[in-house]
Amino acid sequence: SPQSDKGFKDLPASHRNRKAIERLKELKILNGYDDGSVKPDNTINRAEFIKIITSPPLIDASEANICNTDNVFVDTPSNAWFTPHVCVAKKRGMIGGYPDGTFRPEQEISFVEAAKIISAFYSETDDDWLANRSLGEGWYKPFVRFLESKRAIPVSIRKLSSAITRGEMSEMIYRLQDKIEGEERGLEDLE
Repeated sequence: SPQSDKGFKDLPASHRNRKAIERLKELKILNGYDDGSVKPDNTINRAEFIKIITSPPLIDASEANICNTDNVFVDTPSNAWFTPHVCVAKKRGMIGGYPDGTFRPEQEISFVEAAKIISAFYSETDDDWLANRSLGEGWYKPFVRFLESKRAIPVSIRKLSSAITRGEMSEMIYRLQDKIEGEERGLEDLE
């Protein structure tokens, strides 16, 4: 469609994540919505986030097709659109779910949850982020440090527990995918 040649209709030239969003569109990682929007300032839920990071071109589609979607988590019905993606993410160690056995697909994803998923996807080996782990500290710290070492934490993120926007998600993926170093925050800057 002619719309696909244009930018997203709701992405102003001045938007801080514009370059990242446009690059992910070019790579076909982010497609936006049918109406030509991308909603860069909307938060993203856990199911949507997992679908993006476990879909082509990042992960071959065949992986989701063969994943056994029975009993992935108690709240991921085998016929839900997101379950094959959640299955892949679980199998690859990108997610572990909550202690009560849930995945909570509709819940907004927080920065630290996104940090774990993205780190697990982009680190060459587990050692990349395990090397950053100190005993007795928060579970999320090695992942945040991995992103910090790649200069991939957007300056707009202020708190570890912040719900991230689609633009911020794009920024993190873009910086790791294209090895771009941008202005960033470090673990110490985050509450």
